[in-house]
Amino acid sequence: MKQFCRAVFALCILSTVVSAQRRDDDDEEDSMWVDSSPDFSDLIVYQPKNTVTIGFRAISGAKTSFGGGGLVASGQDIGDIDTNGTHRYHDGYVLPDQRTMVDSAGNIVPIEPDGRTNNWSYNNLSQITSDGLMAMHVYSASSDISSFSSDPKGRFGVEVVRSKQMGKLFNTRVTWDLTIGASINDLSATNNSTALGTLSTTTDYYDLEGQTPPSPGSLTLGTLLGNTPLGRDTEITEDGVVLHNNWRLRGAYLTFRAGPTLSIPIIKRITATVSAGAVLVYAGTNYSVTQSFDPTDLLDTGEDEREDDDVVGTAQDDMGKLLPGFYVDANLQFNLTDFTGFYVGAIYQSSGSYTHTLTVLDDDDNATATYASKIDLGSLQGLRAGFSLKF
Repeated sequence: MKQFCRAVFALCILSTVVSAQRRDDDDEEDSMWVDSSPDFSDLIVYQPKNTVTIGFRAISGAKTSFGGGGLVASGQDIGDIDTNGTHRYHDGYVLPDQRTMVDSAGNIVPIEPDGRTNNWSYNNLSQITSDGLMAMHVYSASSDISSFSSDPKGRFGVEVVRSKQMGKLFNTRVTWDLTIGASINDLSATNNSTALGTLSTTTDYYDLEGQTPPSPGSLTLGTLLGNTPLGRDTEITEDGVVLHNNWRLRGAYLTFRAGPTLSIPIIKRITATVSAGAVLVYAGTNYSVTQSFDPTDLLDTGEDEREDDDVVGTAQDDMGKLLPGFYVDANLQFNLTDFTGFYVGAIYQSSGSYTHTLTVLDDDDNATATYASKIDLGSLQGLRAGFSLKF
């Protein structure tokens, strides 16, 4: 019994010692964990210094004006009056004879010229004169149209702007940034007008030799016509025709901008910004003019009766221009987080104006018409909005 009690007593002492040792080990481990934990109390929270904004610009259109004039001709080559050759007109043609014969050797060869041709055509019964001749015509009209304006329409565009915070202004809450950016907007203007023009009509007369011509526009290989004009005359009619004019300008302008920006905190997540600086604009435009008139409609209604009879003149030209200027904008920045947000604002931009001139040349490089369009980018204003990202 004594041996048993001694054994139990020894076990109790051993258990107490082991428990104490475990508590010492746990305390030591806890002490090591606390001592090795990092201390962030001396770190500085990062503040983003750079901002990129991507958005759109809804800005007033460029003011445009159109003017100029010149000669609009049917463009056919009527040839010399005493030449047996090619004569092309607005309402027909007379070409070299196509008749053939078989010679003594059995070969098919052109017939001996007899002053007539079977290779011709005409367009309207009104070309047959009362004395049995066939009249062929070419037309031209000239005008000098004074300048007129086209109302600008608002145009949408896109922009990308990068800002870098440079510091505080006079130790206030206001900060200033250095800002650069680029944007693109399209140019578009169209105008239709009518004007009186001076009509020039040149008429060649051909001998039908008493024959009844076929229907207009049909093959005339069975009916012969004199292959050279019997006569030619030109008639000038002042303000004798209505010219229908279509002016069209298409293009775009790319704006590069740079300048300082002031950021003024209003409340926790709303900041007002004001920016001003210089711009450099590259404008590229395509200018086209179409003028047409119906020579058979001599001021009766000013409307085309037969569209196929219209005389049409077209011309177009491309041009690029660099223009310096300035901009001012004011915005409200709404910060969703410390790094993202969106903005809305207003902008004013001025970069002057330029004139796009279009000159029409004939085969001898002589100017037959000159048209001009003035594109005024001196007072553009509108709204801007988009998203911002800070980093």
